[in-house]
Amino acid sequence: MFAAKSFASLALASSLLAWAQPALAGPVDLTTGKAITSTGVFGQLSAGGVAFPWCPDATCPAADLTTVNDGVYLASGTAWQQGTVWWDAHNSLSASNTMEIEFGGLFNVDFVSIQGDNNDEYLLELRNAGGTWFSWVYANSCCSAGMFERSGSLAPAEATAVRISARAGDGYYALSEVRLTGSAVIPEPASLALVGLALAGMLGAGRSRKGLRNQASRQG
Repeated sequence: MFAAKSFASLALASSLLAWAQPALAGPVDLTTGKAITSTGVFGQLSAGGVAFPWCPDATCPAADLTTVNDGVYLASGTAWQQGTVWWDAHNSLSASNTMEIEFGGLFNVDFVSIQGDNNDEYLLELRNAGGTWFSWVYANSCCSAGMFERSGSLAPAEATAVRISARAGDGYYALSEVRLTGSAVIPEPASLALVGLALAGMLGAGRSRKGLRNQASRQG
């Protein structure tokens, strides 16, 4: 009984210390395979898109939303409607499309890679620990026709999720991959102090129980 209680206390102490330790070195993939949601309609051309003519919806349907963070990049220069999550902002139902990816915790985000249609701009916003969204970076138009990757390292920013939207360009948007990396946020000194107090309390409680047992033994 005593041994079991001691083991439980040690296990709790170990878990508190582990929680307070810095994360292991190396970037953490924050987006691949994570939960993703969206707003707006994808894969539906406007009347202007049909007249252009772009590939018809039925012939070139938008890819599944999960392909945006499945870790697979298309060949550079792939046509904007070929195997991508695409949308036509001239369509009123697709004028403000967004995608959100949850990280599953609070991280310092410091790297982004996004593969999108070449002549458009994509805005990446981050959500802080308080639930507020803020603009983080724009992926500018680049390169020749088709799908191309933009990537780079940035100053770390604490966040729990990313939201992607498009602007400017020709209004015919497409994404094939978004990948962010970073590191787990290390607890602040105040949090570490709380861990110390918890450990001190556990040790004090253990000594008190031992004293009571010794007193009971003497009285017996």
